[in-house]
This record gives sequence, C-alpha cells and structure tokens, in this order.
Amino acid sequence: DNFSDPMVDCTKSKKRFRADQLMWAKVELEDGTLLGAVSMLDDGNTEQQLMEAAKKLLKDKGAAEGAALKPLVVKDMTEATPEEIPLVPSPANGEP
Repeated sequence: DNFSDPMVDCTKSKKRFRADQLMWAKVELEDGTLLGAVSMLDDGNTEQQLMEAAKKLLKDKGAAEGAALKPLVVKDMTEATPEEIPLVPSPANGEP
C-alpha cells in the first residue's frame, strides 16, 4: 500500500505542509473587490482565526471605513483551483 498525503511546499521557507491541513479563504469585499487570501494550518479554531486574519488584511489594504467583507468560504488546499493557488499565502511567512 503506497498511500501518501498530498503535500504543499513553500518555496521561500522550504517548509512542507499537508494539503488537507492547510486551510485558506479568499478575502473579498461585498462589492466583489478581491483583497487577497488568508491561510493557516487547521487547529480546530480555523474559521475564527481566518476571520481575524481577514480583518487584519482589510485594515492593511486600507479599505474604506465600514467596508463589509463577504462571508469567508474556508477550503483546504486540495480544493484550490490552479488559478487560486498563487493567491494562497504560506502559513510559514504570510506570502503567496
């Protein structure tokens, strides 16, 4: 039996993560403006921590006061499309 978990490598930090444990979500404003994405390793409190990271990204991007975020759709890396993969920041360094 040669089962192996799908892995994701961070080319900058050289760290390796299990794709099914690397959770991420796009961060978008209600008007459809894409601010980026947030990610973290699954720890049982993932949705709350991703929301906190999304609010920080909103502030860091200088969004207008009172700008509303769309609800986060949390996925693991096995669900990312080829177009989405470059958006996902590494949990090792926060860079896509």
